[in-house]
Amino acid sequence: MKRDMGIIAAAIVLLAAFSLCAATFDPAQAWADLLHYIRIARYDLAKAYGQSLIDGNVDPVALFEWSARSPQDYQLLQRASQNMYDKELAQIADRLIALIEQGRQARRSDPQVISQEIERLLGPSERGNAIALQRLRDSGEYAVPFILDAMAEPTRRTYIDRLVQALANIGGAAVRPLCVAIRAADPAVRVEVVRALGRIGSSEVLPFLKYVAENDRVDEIRAVAAAGIRQVDPSASAQSAASLFYRLAMQYYQQPGSSGTVNMWFWDPNSQSLVRRPVDGRQFNDLMSMRCCEWTLRADASYADAVSLWAAAFMRAQSYGIPLPGYLPYADAGPLVHATATGPRYLQQVLALALKDGNKALAIDALEGLMANAGPRSILLPVGSVQPVVEALRWQDPQVRTMAAIAIANAGPRGPFNAAQIVVENLSAAIASVADPNAAPDPNKEGYAIRSLEAMLAIASRAEGTYDLLPSQQALITATQTGPASIRALACHVLAHIPTAQAQQALASQGLRAENDLDLRVTALEALALSAKNGGCLLEGQMVEGLLSLVRSNQTQPDLRLAAASALGSLDLPSTTVKDLILAGSVD
Repeated sequence: MKRDMGIIAAAIVLLAAFSLCAATFDPAQAWADLLHYIRIARYDLAKAYGQSLIDGNVDPVALFEWSARSPQDYQLLQRASQNMYDKELAQIADRLIALIEQGRQARRSDPQVISQEIERLLGPSERGNAIALQRLRDSGEYAVPFILDAMAEPTRRTYIDRLVQALANIGGAAVRPLCVAIRAADPAVRVEVVRALGRIGSSEVLPFLKYVAENDRVDEIRAVAAAGIRQVDPSASAQSAASLFYRLAMQYYQQPGSSGTVNMWFWDPNSQSLVRRPVDGRQFNDLMSMRCCEWTLRADASYADAVSLWAAAFMRAQSYGIPLPGYLPYADAGPLVHATATGPRYLQQVLALALKDGNKALAIDALEGLMANAGPRSILLPVGSVQPVVEALRWQDPQVRTMAAIAIANAGPRGPFNAAQIVVENLSAAIASVADPNAAPDPNKEGYAIRSLEAMLAIASRAEGTYDLLPSQQALITATQTGPASIRALACHVLAHIPTAQAQQALASQGLRAENDLDLRVTALEALALSAKNGGCLLEGQMVEGLLSLVRSNQTQPDLRLAAASALGSLDLPSTTVKDLILAGSVD
């Protein structure tokens, strides 16, 4: 009884607390009460005040500012979000932390706040200067455009040292927008941008400083850039800007993407100011790699490796299934458009990167491009000491192995090469998988089988002696017997180029089989005719008799009768057999 009364009393207290919150909601007080009740482990009341903040649409910026007053308060909320014994409290705390982060982002990117801090930085108060430096640092990359705008104002040139100090104080977060700003037209701004990059000291600034040292028209700016390089890494002085840019491009390429959005920075030559464009974090490193490749080619147009890496980054950025930023060329086209436009020598390097990184989607895109633009001499081009397409024949994924085989078969490399039979094996495996009940489920396997059959037919039609198709015979025979009509018909066409009794028997069997579709029967008999022309008659008597019956019968469809007649004629049968055809229609 006492226990029940206690529960009722607690419920009354909790209801009163809710009612008080609703009647006189004060977000700041609710925040304080939330923290208080977490501290004393009254989680029922803590949840009530936390939920009131969420339901009351508390201003995220205000919530961030309250949390920033005491690091201990924020840590207390973080511990509450990890409470394993009260999941409801943990969920409420998580939502409040998300709001705080939203407020932090809004506060640090607020133009009005940043402008006010720049004014404070340029003011007479040393304490105000120190506060402004810290707050501009908190704003990070968002503060950089405003600081550069201040540098460009003639009335503020006397404060250049403070503004450069602010940029250097922001540190690594300022690097990407500052690197773009080396294209500023005003030499007075450009030299301070270069000076700030040197003071930041990140290795990411080195290619940009080297580019300025090599190309800027102003002696002072080149000298400041050279000094910055010596300050960051003296050994970079002996390297070209192109090689430094390419190394940075590769570093970006090798980093995994992230969730959320990340800012890309651009220089607007018309307004002479920085422009920010948020991009998907999954694509960001690929986009930055592309940008560094572009800088590589600006520095040295002959740096061919940059073309390949740019193509790899571009194609990989498309593989995430999200739209590309509109500023990119081919942004509205699929990866095959760019893969096809890229020459085979570059696609070979893209393929090499894909295989090295285990990136199946990129490997397939590169192989699709090679199918479209590689010829006999370019399909086996090496990258270093390896041939990427040949390496792909042995790769871990069956689709990549199949695509590599199709690419080589279609390109038709001249003369023998060591992996020729692996090409046939991979094509045969793709064909056999359609009829294999134990094959792994794959919605694309019929498509791969059709392309493999077309590639095998191209090999057979060239009759160049590079490939031996005999090991694929059983897979082809099976393919004539089951599966979609398109696969069965193609298998017949390929079997026509394998001069064996088994191949001719399989073709004749499908042509004679009454249950088959008429078109398939005609195709099989036409293929038999071609086989007989190339290899002579290898059919057994029973099959020959079946062909004779089709030709003799007036009930046979005209197209089928003609195909059977063509097969019989191509078999070049002896007179003892042909006489039956003649005598069957004779009149005494």
